[in-house]
Amino acid sequence: MEGATGVVRWEQVSADKADYAFGCAMQRHDLLTVVEAAFEFGATEILVNDSHARMINLDVRQLPKGVTVVSGAGKPLSMVEAVEGADRAFFSSPTTPWPERPGPSSATISSSVPSRRGWGGRPPEFSLRR
Repeated sequence: MEGATGVVRWEQVSADKADYAFGCAMQRHDLLTVVEAAFEFGATEILVNDSHARMINLDVRQLPKGVTVVSGAGKPLSMVEAVEGADRAFFSSPTTPWPERPGPSSATISSSVPSRRGWGGRPPEFSLRR
């Protein structure tokens, strides 16, 4: 959610803030763009993993047929929970590593993530999952 289009403040990604609805709307906007493109290029099933904070940010009623959502806490594999056997994976609204770029798009899950050669610092968190 932190990397979604137009999300520039922490209040837009915090469920207890008035601007959270905007953050959810922009996350959905970006997600629907990816989903639409995937269907256009031949996807028949799409698995979406809601992985921000409490992991219940997407209103499944607003998603098209053919999209399955994995949501809620208790996902040991976090962003890649339930992707076993998938043909492709896309990451929408990825975050940047903390503390290299402080701000609402800086939300690396663990501050103990080591640097990797070629990144000039820690990589975005989506690159850390296998």
